[in-house]
Formats: sequence, structure tokens, C-alpha cells
Amino acid sequence: MLSAPAADRNKEPILEVLRHSVPSDRPLHALEISSGTGQHVTHFARALRNIIWQPTEYERESLSSIEAYRAHYQLDNVMPAVFLDASLPHQSWAGIRPESLDLILNINMMHISPLACTEGLFRGAGAVLKLQGLLLTYGPYAVNGQISPQSNIEFDRSLRQRNPEWGLRDISLLRSLAQKNGGHASKQQMSTLQEGERGVSVFRSLLELPSSPLSHQPVWFCSDDLLWTERLQLFGLTVPMRELRSQQHCLV
Repeated sequence: MLSAPAADRNKEPILEVLRHSVPSDRPLHALEISSGTGQHVTHFARALRNIIWQPTEYERESLSSIEAYRAHYQLDNVMPAVFLDASLPHQSWAGIRPESLDLILNINMMHISPLACTEGLFRGAGAVLKLQGLLLTYGPYAVNGQISPQSNIEFDRSLRQRNPEWGLRDISLLRSLAQKNGGHASKQQMSTLQEGERGVSVFRSLLELPSSPLSHQPVWFCSDDLLWTERLQLFGLTVPMRELRSQQHCLV
């Protein structure tokens, strides 16, 4: 089994976002694109037993590692890992049917892959997510052309030196792709609350949502990669996660 120290550091904060983003009272189907070592999907699957997880990878070595984690934990809600190239049309995504998924999860892929993979991720998500389904991504982002802190500037430079097609993607690009590739949805909305080096973003399709005070509110979770102080932007307010939990807010 492969082991990535970064996955061990960020798996619990990302899980906290998942807990507040998806319902726990009904069966759900999730696709993880670019599952890496398999540490994330097995950690999430053990905590969120109502979700059937489909891990995928482009690298053959990673596919083997995911299977090793599956065998180790003996999880019945994690499907065998399959090969997936996010840059290809969704018809090539291992037989995943249109409008069949409640959640797509993508962690630390965009900055170490060609732009075509980011574009394909959003394009495919618009096709295979159910109405009100979520696309959740985690990684370092640029904001309106600006990268911070200095460590991310240096990181972005090093990535582009290794491969000119790599580099931190800008929030404005993600917003554009979300709006452009809604698939069957008329629009997707998101907002940004960027703190520190990493952000967790949640995109929700907003076509024909039932009446709800949250129906037209953009939702974007972020967590600081160093301090892990998580916050939720809700109705334009920044609410600490611990306060959110204590007040038992319910997200649509």
C-alpha cells in the first residue's frame, strides 16, 4: 500500500466538510476522481457508511494501492477501483450512467494535471450528477490571479517548471467551468472564502430546487492547510464549524 503524509493530514478536515455537505439518512452514490493512494476513500467510507464509493485513478500503481487498502479494511461500501481519465468525455468514465451520482469528490488533482482534466471534471460532473448533486474539490487555488501565501507561489512555479501544463487553477476559472458545464442544470452557483493554502469547494446544481431558504445561497467550505480552522459561508456570514455543529444547521 502506498502512503501519502498529506492524505493523513487532510483526510479528517475533508471528512468534516463531507459530514456537513451530504445527508446521512439515505443511501448515496459517490465517485472519487483521482483517488490517489486509497487513504481518502477508505477513511471516508468507514465514517460515512450510507455512501457507496467508487474510487478511480489514472496511475496503475495507485489503482493497486487502492485495492490494497480495500482488502485491508474489508469495506463493503467501496467498489473495486477503476481506471478513469478525467480529460475524456463522461461516456468513457467506466460505464457511469448520466444523472446517477449524488457526489463527486476530487482531491489534489487539478494542479498536477493538464487543464483538460479540470475541464473534463466539470464537464463530466454536469452529466453524471443527479439534480442537486455535489461536486466537491480540494486543493490549492489562485484567487483572481493572485496566489498566496509565498509557499504556494513557489509551489506553483515549481509545478510549471516540471510541466508547463500544471499549476494552480484560478477560482474564476472554476466558476466559469461550473456555469458552463451544468449539463442538465440551468446554472451552478458557488462562492469563495479562501483562507490559507488549501480550500474545499462545494458546487451544487440549482435547477428546480424545492423551496428552501438555502436554495439560492452559494456554499463554499474552506479549511486552512496549516491550522485546519474550518469555516462555512452561509447567508453571507462566516460561521466557525464548531458553532455550526452546535446549532444543528441543516444544509440542503
